[in-house]
Amino acid sequence: MGGFSLIEVTIATLLLSVAAVGMLPLFTRAISDNLAGHEATLAAGHARSTMETLLQLPFDHKSLEITDGLERVWTERQDEGRPRQAGDERWVPLLDDEATVSRWNREISLRQFQIHGLVDSDGDGIIDRVLGLEDGDKDGRFDDPLDSESSATLIHLKEVRVRIVTGRRLGALRRQPPLSLSFLRAF
Repeated sequence: MGGFSLIEVTIATLLLSVAAVGMLPLFTRAISDNLAGHEATLAAGHARSTMETLLQLPFDHKSLEITDGLERVWTERQDEGRPRQAGDERWVPLLDDEATVSRWNREISLRQFQIHGLVDSDGDGIIDRVLGLEDGDKDGRFDDPLDSESSATLIHLKEVRVRIVTGRRLGALRRQPPLSLSFLRAF
């Protein structure tokens, strides 16, 4: 006579089911967010390793030269190597007819600049503006890069931007946003 009736068990099961169904979207969202975080970490690692490699090169290295125009851009895709074999992945040039995004694509852009002067407009001893490195149109990029014909003595800075794009989808509609990192390399 001290147990639960069938009606009490049914009501308790129903309440527990409603609570569990209400929590189900939280679990799927957590899985999706963990996947997005994992992808972002991998993208940042790919971008950082590229930047570290380029930072180790001498300022006048062939890989850091602009051969034509105001900017040098090259795109590569990651060749994933053999399945289930870690460590043999490599980056290969992306050919013009390869329009699709592979597992990982990276775009590296290079521009060069001359510093014309430093401005301390309020006289507090802190530089307020670097002439030659202005972003007047507020697009996140400096406005006046030097072209490939510029004398090497005029080039004071090189801007390297690494953009990583993944072809992997995080869900039916969501794609991982591209990650961009950049650095300035001084002469």
